[in-house]
Amino acid sequence: EDVCEINCHGGRKVTLEILKLVVDNGARIAEPGEFSKRAFLNGKMDLSKAEAIIDVINAKTSAQAKVAVNQLSGGIYDKVETVRDMLVTLMAEIEVSIDYPEYDYEEITIERLEERLELIKKEIDLLIKTHDDGKYIKNGINLAIVGNTNVGKSSLLNTLLNEEKAIVTDIEGTTRDVIEETLIIGNFVLNVSDTAGIRETDDVVEAIGVNKSLKVIDDTDMIIYLIDLSRGLNTRDIELLEKIKGQNKPYIIGLNKVDISREKIEDVKS
Repeated sequence: EDVCEINCHGGRKVTLEILKLVVDNGARIAEPGEFSKRAFLNGKMDLSKAEAIIDVINAKTSAQAKVAVNQLSGGIYDKVETVRDMLVTLMAEIEVSIDYPEYDYEEITIERLEERLELIKKEIDLLIKTHDDGKYIKNGINLAIVGNTNVGKSSLLNTLLNEEKAIVTDIEGTTRDVIEETLIIGNFVLNVSDTAGIRETDDVVEAIGVNKSLKVIDDTDMIIYLIDLSRGLNTRDIELLEKIKGQNKPYIIGLNKVDISREKIEDVKS
C-alpha cells in the first residue's frame, strides 16, 4: 500500500495539531488491530500469526506469552507447511507414476505409499496434540466445583480465591447460578466455576441453576465433586459420580467436614 510518513517535532501539542490537520483533510485514525488486519489481507502475514498478536497482548502467564510468541514467529505455520509439502510431493509422485510410466522414475508402490502416509499421519497427530496442549495454556483449564446443596462449594471457591466472592449461608439453594472466576497457579490459568447445588426442587429459579450445573459437568475439563461427610452419600451423589466417571475426564472427590465425620471416609471410598 502507498504510505506517507510525516516527521515532525516531538512535542505532544505539535503532533496533535498535525494529526488534526491530516484528519480534517480526509484521513482517519487507524482502528485497533488494523495494521495486522492489512498485513493479513495483503498476504504479508498468515492467520495464525495475526491471531498470535492478540494472544501476546492478552497473555496472563509466561507460558501463555511463550506459546503466543512461538506462534507469532511461525511455529504453527511452519509445521502446517511441512505437512502440506509432504502431501504435495506425494501427490506429484503418484501422478508421475500414473501419467508417465515410460519415464525412468521409480514407481511408487502401495507399500511405499502406505509408509509415506503413515509418516504424514504422525506429523498431523503431533500437530493435533500440540494444539490440545496449547489450548489449555492459552484458554486455561475449566474447573467446576459441583455437588449437592450446602456441601461447601462456595466456601471452597472463596478459599481458592482468598476473597469472599460467593455468598455462603446455611440456607440450601443459596447459589442459584454459575459463578465463574479466574485463578492463576504458576503458569496455568484455572477458570473456576462454582455451581448451584444439585437436587430435586420445585423452585423455578433454582431448577434453572441445577440444569446449568448439570451442563457444566458435560462442558468442563476437570471436576471437583464435594461431599458433606456429616450427611454421607445419597442416591443423587452416586448417580452424579457415575456420570462423571463415564466422561473420562480428570476429577477429584473432595470430602468436607472430615473433622466431625472421619468414620464415614471408608464408606465413601467403597
